[in-house]
Amino acid sequence: SIETSLEKLGQERTRLEKELAGIDFTRDAAHARKVTERHGALAREIEQLETRWLELSERLESLNG
Repeated sequence: SIETSLEKLGQERTRLEKELAGIDFTRDAAHARKVTERHGALAREIEQLETRWLELSERLESLNG
């Protein structure tokens, strides 16, 4: 479900944010770039899923309304 996907992606985003907080960008630039890129991709994916969830919720509400 969308909710399950959002929960899993949110957990990964939290993990990456903690990792980013501890990365020495000058020592491990390649890894920092990889983690930053994944974090950005996750943010976009979460935004898309949240938009889809909202659309479906509104559609369901209009059908029940």
